[in-house]
Amino acid sequence: MTLLATVVGWDTTSYVVAPVGDLSRPSMRALDSSTPARSAALFRRNRNFAWYLSASFVSGIGSAVTVIALPLFAVVTLHASPAATAMLAAVGIVPSLLLQVPAGVGADRLGSVSRLRFLILSRLIAGIFVLLLPILWAVGVLTIPVLLIVRGAQSLVGIVAASCGTPVLVEMLDERDLVEASGQLQGTSSATEVLGQALAGGLIALFAAPLALVADAISFGASALLTSRVSLPNAKTTGGLEGRPTTRP
Repeated sequence: MTLLATVVGWDTTSYVVAPVGDLSRPSMRALDSSTPARSAALFRRNRNFAWYLSASFVSGIGSAVTVIALPLFAVVTLHASPAATAMLAAVGIVPSLLLQVPAGVGADRLGSVSRLRFLILSRLIAGIFVLLLPILWAVGVLTIPVLLIVRGAQSLVGIVAASCGTPVLVEMLDERDLVEASGQLQGTSSATEVLGQALAGGLIALFAAPLALVADAISFGASALLTSRVSLPNAKTTGGLEGRPTTRP
């Protein structure tokens, strides 16, 4: 975006540069004296984002463990065929491709408080579904069809979490922090993918695949607990993003 900067005397006040074409605002606007220094890390300035980022990190670690542990679990414990393993991968992906847009529309119609509650609940339920797999295996009733059903149900719950998670993130942040938050979340996602898969290898080597799934279930529970610490400013019970804080005058 092309930016317009205008030199205003020798005042040392901090300024934010406004985009060209926005004639409703001056090209440089003094920050409120109560605004924290923009150079400070976002997770230090915004405690809600710190909780959200921590929850995303923990959940991401667990999900990366599942990516490795679940196929091995199916092959080693249930002697799944290549076709069954492919179906297991498909039921984890196809629902997201088909339902992500409708789920996003539905989430946008919820109020701020409802979205946060759905996010917390969906992470708890996802953990329960994952924990259900080693339990069913231990009691001897787990089969390939049951595994596919549980995996599909977990995928549906994940769609709810993803659809509610982004609006919750937007509502807790100042407009000027959105780009920085996105970068930190992307970095966290990349880190959890690498760390989670390495952790999965270690857990499977030491405890076998079923216990690796238990670790994933625990991560979902911890993620839900961390997310429950988030409080949304100006939260609303109706739909839309009207409750999001703004920096516009």
